[in-house]
Amino acid sequence: MPFGLTRREALELVREYGLGRVQHALRRTRDFQEFLRLLLGYSAEPAGGAAGFLDQTVAGGAGAYQGLVIQAVYRVGDPIGISFSLTDYTGEPVTDALCTVTVVRLAEDGHQAVLSLHVIPYNPDTGLYELTLPTDDLGPGYYILYFGFGDGTSEEVLTQLVEE
Repeated sequence: MPFGLTRREALELVREYGLGRVQHALRRTRDFQEFLRLLLGYSAEPAGGAAGFLDQTVAGGAGAYQGLVIQAVYRVGDPIGISFSLTDYTGEPVTDALCTVTVVRLAEDGHQAVLSLHVIPYNPDTGLYELTLPTDDLGPGYYILYFGFGDGTSEEVLTQLVEE
């Protein structure tokens, strides 16, 4: 068994975290601390205790669309500011994760269209992952922003763009 785990301990890990997540962590490292970091995932927190990952998040939401809470509203042409911090299971900052945001348009009939994928870089000056997402080429409507944190975890934020 890897890392000196007993068969029982290995089965417990699989039961608690799922086979896919355990295999994901095992494939990527031979170091036990890194294995735990990958297995337990990261904690993503909005910058500065904000209500969300976006700079114009509406506390409590701004209504609903197709059963989802609208978490932020922007005018077409106004950039969407994204910022958050990541920590590992020990509370240490994670500065080397591959974080992404995928922009998906949500149609009235429920269909989704992937429009773009962006890497969210880490800014060592602020200690945050930050990105300014332009909206100039997006029309009014509803968009889901899917955030990936490089550890297999993700978040989604429903955003509305309105006419200028």
